[in-house]
Amino acid sequence: MTPRTHVLRFTVGDQAPVDLDIFQLDLDESIALETLIGRSYRDLTLAVEADDTLALKVFYWVARRKAGHEVAFTDPSNAPKWADFTCEHNPTD
Repeated sequence: MTPRTHVLRFTVGDQAPVDLDIFQLDLDESIALETLIGRSYRDLTLAVEADDTLALKVFYWVARRKAGHEVAFTDPSNAPKWADFTCEHNPTD
């Protein structure tokens, strides 16, 4: 069986991009996100494919934390302006 992958690449302005494969989170991480957001993990994964704002923000936050940034979900740096923010799905580089 081929493992499921869905890589998100987040870029804000001229900062280095951060990547996250949303299917590489473990069950406890998924439950923590469900508790934080109040939506099922399945809903979040489907919503991010439609560029849902809350799903993008939560996965951007997780990507930053996994990249070593100690930032709270509510930190202003976790809410960039749309003009500076991009999310690429399954980048091919």
